[in-house]
Amino acid sequence: MPATYDIYPEHNLAIATLSGHLTVPEIVRNNMLYEADPCKSKGQATLINTAEVSDFRVSFGGLLAVAKYYLSLRDPFDPTILTAIHAPSDLMFGKASLYQRFVSNSEANCVGVFRTQPDCWRFLGIDPADINPVPRTKGLLGQ
Repeated sequence: MPATYDIYPEHNLAIATLSGHLTVPEIVRNNMLYEADPCKSKGQATLINTAEVSDFRVSFGGLLAVAKYYLSLRDPFDPTILTAIHAPSDLMFGKASLYQRFVSNSEANCVGVFRTQPDCWRFLGIDPADINPVPRTKGLLGQ
């Protein structure tokens, strides 16, 4: 599965894992499942792990559309969401950094792009050792 998510309500955290040949529709569909999940809560931090993405051919316009879609879901009066993107490859680091620039004017979502997972966890202010290894919700695209 190219896109999945796990929710850990006790930490107000969601972890999205992207892998393989990734497409914009897969990202959007996975996010739609996440948004509808009863364990999703306002202000829930997100870690997006792109370490296993092998191909992501998205245009500038496609990435801008994803950013606009995500921001349109946010209520400006809700708490700011922290989103850490783990992007160790040059391909994903470049795409994630561009996405970060698109949403940087938003007070609804604060995005950090990092090459290492420890940097992601520091940005989110969460100790990964505290995370229960079994998520409350496991969302798989297409199920």
